[in-house]
Amino acid sequence: MSVHRVTVSGLLWGSVVQNVLHFKNPDGTLTPSQIAAEIYDNFLGHTALVGYQHITGNVVTYFSIKVEELATTPPSPYTFNFTRAGEVSAGNDVMPQVCLVVQIRTALAGRHNHGRFYVPGFPTSFATQGIINSNATAYIVQCLPAMEARFKLSGSGPLILGVNPRHDNTGVNFVSMTGLQVSAKPGIQRRRGVGIGI
Repeated sequence: MSVHRVTVSGLLWGSVVQNVLHFKNPDGTLTPSQIAAEIYDNFLGHTALVGYQHITGNVVTYFSIKVEELATTPPSPYTFNFTRAGEVSAGNDVMPQVCLVVQIRTALAGRHNHGRFYVPGFPTSFATQGIINSNATAYIVQCLPAMEARFKLSGSGPLILGVNPRHDNTGVNFVSMTGLQVSAKPGIQRRRGVGIGI
């Protein structure tokens, strides 16, 4: 068994946007390159209706997936480079600091046992009076259930998404995901202003 920190990076109008995620490799057999391929194929999703690329505005271009094993003496990180744009036709109708918030649920209570990731490139058409609307949910329902089914505890995929405390660089405190839920309100990433990044 091993736990890996995975950083998915993209560009939004020249600013870097990133999500740092944690995945358990339960039997420890997947190599870093295989982990990156699994994330690319089924979490980011390079095909339509699979992964959170499908709920990302097309002004975002993802360009790398970095895989780092959490261990006392970790091996060198592996980086997979590519170019892939989001799939929602948003054009310039995007606020760079506004994003969808996907909550990572676990079986344990307490705020330290739940996490989240932010989907950049939020189209203004995805919200009505500050609340996620049917335009957004039409995209969300097409990909989020598949992501959850593949990456949850006892899911169909080889990796398990979860929550790992920032101070834990060994993965011993990793908690497995049991469900994903999109927040009803868009999130704000203050450092995602134009020319600032994250």
